[in-house]
Amino acid sequence: MTLPNHTDKILRDDIHWLEGRIHQLQAAAGASERKLAICYQKLLRQRKRQLASMDGSCPDCWQDFFG
Repeated sequence: MTLPNHTDKILRDDIHWLEGRIHQLQAAAGASERKLAICYQKLLRQRKRQLASMDGSCPDCWQDFFG
């Protein structure tokens, strides 16, 4: 099953944003930032699974989209 182009792009943009934000939060020293990073990591895994299940790709192969 192929995702509509806009849905695919939204998921991939969301994954890209989440990874960047997680990196920023993990670099911060505060406990609240670490807690938020954990929440974002859970959401990131969910988005990757959603993308993989809908378009047949593997969850960690989305970077090919940006290459």
